[in-house]
Amino acid sequence: MKELTLRGCILASLITIVFTAANMYLGLKVGMTFSSAIPAAVISMSVLRLVRDSSILENCMVQSFASAAGTLTTVIFTLPGLVMIGYWRGFDYLETSVICMIGGILGVLFSIPLRRALVVDSELPYPEGVAAAAVLKSGNDDDTVKNNYASVKDIMNGSFLSALFVFCSNGLAIFAGKISYFSKFFGAIFGFSIGLSPALVGAGYLIGLRICLNMLFGIALSWLIFVPYFSLGVTDHTLPLDAIANEIWATKVRFIGVGTIAVASIWTFVKLIKPVARGIVQAISEYQGSGNKQKISRTEKDIPLFNVMGAIVFLLFPLAAIIGLFVSEEHLPMSITSTINLVLISTMFAVVVGFIIAAVCGYIAGVTGSSNSPISGVSIIAIILSSLMIDWFLSHQIVDYTSHHFDAMVIGISLFITASIIAMGSVSNDNLQDLKTGALVKATPWKQQIALIFGVIVGSLVIPPIIEIIYQAYGFVGAPLPRPDMNPQNQLAAPQAALLTSIAKGIIQHDMPWNLILVGVAIAIVLILFDLFYLKKNKHTRLSIVSIGIGTYLPIETVLTLVLGGILSHFCRKALLPLAKKRVKKTTLDAVSRKGLLIASGFVVGESLIGVCIAAAIAYKGQSKPFAIVGPAFDPYALIIGCIAFTILILWVYHQQKKVIKEVAN
Repeated sequence: MKELTLRGCILASLITIVFTAANMYLGLKVGMTFSSAIPAAVISMSVLRLVRDSSILENCMVQSFASAAGTLTTVIFTLPGLVMIGYWRGFDYLETSVICMIGGILGVLFSIPLRRALVVDSELPYPEGVAAAAVLKSGNDDDTVKNNYASVKDIMNGSFLSALFVFCSNGLAIFAGKISYFSKFFGAIFGFSIGLSPALVGAGYLIGLRICLNMLFGIALSWLIFVPYFSLGVTDHTLPLDAIANEIWATKVRFIGVGTIAVASIWTFVKLIKPVARGIVQAISEYQGSGNKQKISRTEKDIPLFNVMGAIVFLLFPLAAIIGLFVSEEHLPMSITSTINLVLISTMFAVVVGFIIAAVCGYIAGVTGSSNSPISGVSIIAIILSSLMIDWFLSHQIVDYTSHHFDAMVIGISLFITASIIAMGSVSNDNLQDLKTGALVKATPWKQQIALIFGVIVGSLVIPPIIEIIYQAYGFVGAPLPRPDMNPQNQLAAPQAALLTSIAKGIIQHDMPWNLILVGVAIAIVLILFDLFYLKKNKHTRLSIVSIGIGTYLPIETVLTLVLGGILSHFCRKALLPLAKKRVKKTTLDAVSRKGLLIASGFVVGESLIGVCIAAAIAYKGQSKPFAIVGPAFDPYALIIGCIAFTILILWVYHQQKKVIKEVAN
């Protein structure tokens, strides 16, 4: 079967342009991006189905290509900050493109030795990778006919209902997007917020209950302990309680989550050293064995490790060159030797930290999915480390460093280095999800890895003009307006870039909330020790410290909806499988489980596709609710209608699986 084809690359490039534009606008507006892997797979199947000799493997390559390119949009978390601080007046094409390209390709290369440790020899759920594989398999006629009770129809039904629900909420505004309730008890604010998102329910269903319960524990730490504690000192009663609670979480509690994620990430990396080393040793042995004509299965052939290491070393030179070009523009008052040392240290720092973050992000993607992976939290760790490193180095190289006004320059270099690190981490985060998809559909790994590199190259070429067009059209809050005749009310918030810029300022100006970060560090250490010396020793279910950190860091409405999906998955198994065992054969048990998987995958697909359409409409019309047919006065009714529709949607998932048992039994 054909896999990596010219027509597939052309199709993926066209998909890349559309999704990159939509993703970048949405991210600059609300601070969130979406994974383009599943929508790309659906579009690829629809288009290539018109070609007689297309295959599931070719569709897999298209979705991998487009997904890798779309993932690079995470550079919007950093690069707009250079405009906000006045370091740039626009987005330089060469510097923006090269830093994206090098960082992205390094992310692909880092994911290659991680594939065996995190995908092949791991039981991580990879919800979006599994969902994408289910989509690809369901579109393959040879696979579909094997099961009359769970087929592509289930994905289509789930996708349609998910898309319809999201269009009614985010489009027409007749459904509420979330349920929130906050109240005061003994002077402290307590409450909850749950998002009405079919995609998050589907992702939680795929993740499973154990991981979701760990995230629920993280929510409990944030919203039952820390938010109420910090709210005791609030004296401003003019704002709504939910606004006060979310402000406390965003400005204080989230930094505790950063500390927890930081330690959990380091601990995860330590635990990964052994399987990663084993994977590298095996890759070396396979490379050496290839000279002896040792047979390696097609589905196990990666790009040879020697080539991977050579490419990483080669890319150090252009990475150092682009960092050097960026630094030289500031004309720092220090010797050429010191400048060269700064460039070399920054380059090695970016690569080493980038590899660690790539491993951690890849692991987190396996736990929660790439769309729900807290890459913004990991980027906070990266900006903290980058700022501390640059500030420390320059303070030892420049005479009277503290008396000079180097804040913007230090922040600018830190953001630029962090941009390369985020590119490495986010691309690896997404690529391992794609490699999981490839493993499930039996794609050739080295061809898929080539497709991922092609995707990065195309993405890095189209990102600079798109972000420049968006900036010239709208501007960013906190940045000078590109033109004096622009309306400041139309500026995009670029929230993640603003957050990272403010953190870098806090480090340079020495007012970072280190006490809160250390609280998170202490929590993580206590949990790790409890897991090692009690749970492991007594053979109890182990904790996922990363998942707990994710629950602390991510918005409560996101995590609670994921937990709801995990509970639904557990309930369906517990309630339906005992009934099925009494009435049907084992083959039907598999059909019941697969039907739930396909419907959950459809939920992710539907919301992803309609999200692309709504984002494009927002960008075209310049309105946050371009299809809204009701105003704010309808909000109470939208909440009731949305809750009823969401409940029906969840009950429908259970009913569809139960119907399989009834059909077979009769």
